[in-house]
Amino acid sequence: MSGGGGGGGDFRPPGGGTRSSCNIDEIVPVSSPDPNVVGQIRQGMPLEVVAATNPRRVIVVVQSSGETLGSLTWSGLAKLLQCMEDGHDYVASVHSVQNGVVQVRIENA
Repeated sequence: MSGGGGGGGDFRPPGGGTRSSCNIDEIVPVSSPDPNVVGQIRQGMPLEVVAATNPRRVIVVVQSSGETLGSLTWSGLAKLLQCMEDGHDYVASVHSVQNGVVQVRIENA
């Protein structure tokens, strides 16, 4: 009998990844949004995605005109941080603002 061929195609090296693994397009909530900044943003408004260091860990914050709106905490955060460290850039836009709850869309720059 002959063995079936290998599945080829989508090999990802251990500990690494392919360029496509850093393609991010997600709608995520902003943690602890600053009410003063929330009052200045509108749906569709572009925001900056910045890795920042607080006393204990690296966090990702979204900024509007240099002011920090809040931080991101979601299941894809580790992937986002790794991709940013690897040189990928990301942007955010305001997806929704409702009763002080802010959701942003994160995607490749």
